[in-house]
Amino acid sequence: MSGREYAKSLLERIKARDEDVKAWAYLDEKRAMQEARRLDGIPKNNREPLHGLPIAVKDVIYTKDMPTQFNSNRIRHAHADFMS
Repeated sequence: MSGREYAKSLLERIKARDEDVKAWAYLDEKRAMQEARRLDGIPKNNREPLHGLPIAVKDVIYTKDMPTQFNSNRIRHAHADFMS
C-alpha cells in the first residue's frame, strides 16, 4: 500500500467518525496528501522504519503553520513561528 492510499484511507475514516468523536481541532487534508505523495517519491532503500507514519499533535503543542488553541475557544487561531 502506498503512503497516498494509506493517508486517503485514514482521512476517509476521520471524516466518517469525527462528528461523533470530535478528536480533530485542525486537520489539513491537502497537506497530508502532499506529504504522502512526497514520501512515496523517496526510494524504498532510503526509507527509515517509521517512514510515512502519520502522527497527530495535541493542540497544546506549538507547531509552525498550524493553529494552537489549547483546547479553548478563547484562543482560536493562535499560530507560532516555531516548532516546540
